Amino acid sequence: MRMPSAKLTAVTLGVRDLQASARFYEAIGFRRKFRATGDEIVFLDGGGVVLALWDWDKLAQDAVLPGRTPPQSFRGATFAWNCATPAEVDTIFAKAIEVGAGLLRKPERDRLRRLSRIFFRSGRTRLGSRAGARTEGGRLILPE
Repeated sequence: MRMPSAKLTAVTLGVRDLQASARFYEAIGFRRKFRATGDEIVFLDGGGVVLALWDWDKLAQDAVLPGRTPPQSFRGATFAWNCATPAEVDTIFAKAIEVGAGLLRKPERDRLRRLSRIFFRSGRTRLGSRAGARTEGGRLILPE
């Protein structure tokens, strides 16, 4: 059998307050789907990738790791929402702050003059307008 093409299909975030996290992500535009699990886990449409929210301790248990207090330092991961224009970044950023995100850095342009904004909630998310082609649905296409 041939090796299938690699595809990232889901990212699961361990959170302390599942319902507050769900409200936050829904407020900034993620659509909640697949509610058959009730309030046990939250599945959000991430535009081609599922963003799942699950209780911190249950996610640790599922990964066969000890549950403990979430680290207060950098965890070695960031998540990106690449927008088509700086205006889109401004709109999403303003909404995120409005619904409770905490600002980590002031808005700035990166070394390539692309707009970059960062906010905090259940991890670190980078909003940016990036050069590069996009599909009609807004998915990023990486050059070879």
